[in-house]
This record gives sequence, structure tokens and C-alpha cells, in this order.
Amino acid sequence: MAFIVLVAATVAAVLAAVVLLARQDDNAPVRIIAPTSQQEGPAQVRVYVTGAVVDPGVYTLDPESRITDALDAAGGITDEGILDGLNLALRVKDEAEYHVLKLGETPPAASISTGATGGSGSQPGGLIDLNLASEQLLDTLPGIGPALAEAIVA
Repeated sequence: MAFIVLVAATVAAVLAAVVLLARQDDNAPVRIIAPTSQQEGPAQVRVYVTGAVVDPGVYTLDPESRITDALDAAGGITDEGILDGLNLALRVKDEAEYHVLKLGETPPAASISTGATGGSGSQPGGLIDLNLASEQLLDTLPGIGPALAEAIVA
């Protein structure tokens, strides 16, 4: 008797599966689920603006902000500030320091910030900005000698 009940339950389950599969619409639209906010970047970034600005300090900005926006948040540059080597179009990075050089101030030999200190060309993680790097910094790279470093800078 238990065997007959088991067979009947199995047949009923198979028939139910066949009916459900037969009722599916093959032309149903595909539903795309957008990623959750956990996978997106931060809603805001905090940057440290130093040097020849009106009000140096830490500022909270939108992640799409540029260095020029960070300088505006700090009240703009002072009369003694120079923007040589500072790419104002770069997007700001969370926890980065952006330094505006003062007239007569020399940029540091190697920067641990984002390379925004006025031309060192060095970035966090050992990256070198080829647009800002000096011959001496390029010469430290494997396979780059003094002649190639000079040609790159030229």
C-alpha cells in the first residue's frame, strides 16, 4: 500500500512539473537587476588641501569632484600660490592630500600623496606619473637608464 502511495505521489509531482514547464512563456522579457549600492564607490570623499590656499584643511566632496573643486572648497589659492605641475582636471581620491606650492617652494623629491604636490610624479603604490616625473625618478625604473630617462622627459 505504501508503495502505491509513493508511486502516485511521484507521478503527481512529475505531472505538476510538466504543467509548470508547459505554462512558461518563451517570449518573456529578461529582467536585469541593477547592482546594489554595496558595489558602488563611496558617496563622498574626504581630501586634505594644504599649502598656498586660503583655508587649508580636510574637505568632504562628491566622488566626481576635480582638484579644482577641492581648491575652491579651501577658499581658492593665495596670491603666493603657483599651480605649476598641478593638474586641476584630475578627479579627487578619497584620503588624498593636494598641496599647492608657494612661490619659491620646491616640490618634494618623492611624494607619498597623489602626485598632486606640484610635479614629483610619484604616486601611492609605487606608481609614477610619466607626465610629471623627473629624469632622476625615471632612472630608478627597471630597464630605464639615464639616456632613456632623458629622452622621455624631452
